[in-house]
Amino acid sequence: SVLFALSSKSLANGEAENAARYVEQAVDLYPNRADLRERLSYNLLKCGDVEQAAAQAKEAVKLDPKSVSARTNLGSVLLVQGYVVPA
Repeated sequence: SVLFALSSKSLANGEAENAARYVEQAVDLYPNRADLRERLSYNLLKCGDVEQAAAQAKEAVKLDPKSVSARTNLGSVLLVQGYVVPA
């Protein structure tokens, strides 16, 4: 989608907030697409909004539980939040 492409370009230019805004618009249009929520989570994490990044990552996994990339992204967000699985 155009919004996804604009997000990618913004992120490449170091404009994480703009990138997140573009993906938010795409999520508004397609709320059931796990890939968009995963990208939004990644962009929000780049913006420092860890709580919203976690919420979007969890939603991405909920929408597509078999997605390796969605689960990996969720793991990254949880690490940033300081979540560690006890040994």
